[in-house]
Amino acid sequence: MEAPAPRVFRVSAGYSVFATDLAFASGADAYVERRAATASLSYRISDSINIQLGAGATLGGRFVFRQDRYTFDPGWIASIAGSWRVFGRNRNDPFVIIGGAVAASGAPTVDYTGAKQDMFAFDFRLSGIAGKTFINVLSPYLVIRAFGGPVLWKYKGEDQFGGDKYHFQVGLGLLVNLPSHIDVFAEVVPVGERAAALGAGYSF
Repeated sequence: MEAPAPRVFRVSAGYSVFATDLAFASGADAYVERRAATASLSYRISDSINIQLGAGATLGGRFVFRQDRYTFDPGWIASIAGSWRVFGRNRNDPFVIIGGAVAASGAPTVDYTGAKQDMFAFDFRLSGIAGKTFINVLSPYLVIRAFGGPVLWKYKGEDQFGGDKYHFQVGLGLLVNLPSHIDVFAEVVPVGERAAALGAGYSF
């Protein structure tokens, strides 16, 4: 009997929320909280290398700059990423995966008068994931990410250039493999840039 053909594509959809503190070159500090819904398509180049394209919508949030408070209108987000499994060839082996991603997003901020000003953010990210799969189903993991990139915005007509204060994330996640090549996943990141995500995928 021939082995089943490898499944090289995966589509996924997810919902996430993140919150962090920003520092601007003008000396101002800020706080940002945003939500997003995204979809992605992954392609497995080999047993250890994957590439992924993602796109979606930001779904609002809030932004505090100095003492001024803003909300976010819906916006857009896009990304490209790659990963390399450097350890763990068999399904139930411990695994280590390193990856990189580039992302961009944009959305208008809205002040109390209803005036809008676009904010753009660009993100360059490196990650390391370590975990293990149990009974071919449960894959808990630890994730560490380092990142950087500018946030571009205008305050009262003046250009503002900023970025994240922390430039790192430390969190935990869980991937659950279900029948019919479906999986679900969850991730919580309490250290550094705080975030949480839920989603599901299908491999074919």
